[in-house]
Amino acid sequence: MEDQHASSEVLRQEILSQSEKEVQMILDRAGKESQALLDNVREEEKKILADSLQRAKVQADGIRKKILSGVHLEIKRQTLRAREELIENLFQAVEEKLDRFRSEKDYVPFLKKLIIEGILALDGNEIKILPGEKERKILTGAFITQLEKTVQKEYQKKAKLALMKQSLPEGGVVLVTDDEKMRFDNRFSTRMKRLQNAMRLESMKRMLEKQINKTI
Repeated sequence: MEDQHASSEVLRQEILSQSEKEVQMILDRAGKESQALLDNVREEEKKILADSLQRAKVQADGIRKKILSGVHLEIKRQTLRAREELIENLFQAVEEKLDRFRSEKDYVPFLKKLIIEGILALDGNEIKILPGEKERKILTGAFITQLEKTVQKEYQKKAKLALMKQSLPEGGVVLVTDDEKMRFDNRFSTRMKRLQNAMRLESMKRMLEKQINKTI
């Protein structure tokens, strides 16, 4: 009877020991699986964080480029406005100086040059001159006769000049062919506009060249 009881106790202890081992194995396996799952979760978190940071960087770069582009565009606009204002102020001063120049003795050869430019630019020999009020006082009969001789001698063009009855409200002259089909505008305002346009084109050309050099 005692032997049977002892055998039962040994069997119970073996079963209990085996059960504890199995439980420990299950716990160990569960621990390893939990750790592996946790590691996977952490890796996934890192990937999500990296992707989020990359998207944020791309968005930030895009915003930065837009801001810089807007800043550069505004700088260009301000530069153009400043240059345009400078050109306007410059030519306003030139126009005022030219108006005073009309009353000086050195204006006579300059007026002669304006008229000769028109004579050479127009076809035909009979040309009418539309002058300003101050220019009309200079364009006497003797002056016109001498001018015709100068054109024929120096430029081999025979021109017959005549003054029109009308007068310009500004400085300079306008030359018109006798049939009035062609005209050459040498008023001060027209000459200034031609020069202004040339200066604007030159300014734009320089800005474009600078922009091209920056991109190379």
